[in-house]
Amino acid sequence: MSDLLTLATRRATPRDAARVHALLAEAGDALAAQGFTNWIPAYPLEYVRRDVVERAVYLVEARAPESRPAGAPAAAVGTFMLGAHPHRPYEAMPWAEPDAPAQYLNRMAIAPGWHGRGVGSWCLGEAARLARAAGARALRCDVYQPNARTRAFYERGGFVARGTRSYGGRTFACYERVLEP
Repeated sequence: MSDLLTLATRRATPRDAARVHALLAEAGDALAAQGFTNWIPAYPLEYVRRDVVERAVYLVEARAPESRPAGAPAAAVGTFMLGAHPHRPYEAMPWAEPDAPAQYLNRMAIAPGWHGRGVGSWCLGEAARLARAAGARALRCDVYQPNARTRAFYERGGFVARGTRSYGGRTFACYERVLEP
């Protein structure tokens, strides 16, 4: 990532729903090009609009003040969602501390043109920071099991595989990162 580039996370508003949707669709298309169709069809725009209002959806923006005209919007480079409850329940998962307060990470997507620039790792750190601020001692998510590259990314980010679960005819590896105080 360039030293001139500043990443910022902010809670998405209803006006951001189309930007979040576009990021999710772009990420889904990039995954499909690699043979992973679990994000196809794209998460519906009406669901994104609902989630922006009812859940904690974050928009990650890149700002490079020297290269942007005054008043130009920051580039939307990523998104993720955090919540105190998972979208789908995890049943009988061997979490490190099953009763610990946790936050659940969903729909983390980085704009394909920003891959390889550290944005995803930055987002994992930001999600952990936000989860700790919400009182969580664990950050949990699942990853499409056949996608070894994405699983390795989460493992490099301090996540530990705790098991698998299936839904929609697909198997997902369940991950947890125990958060230091």
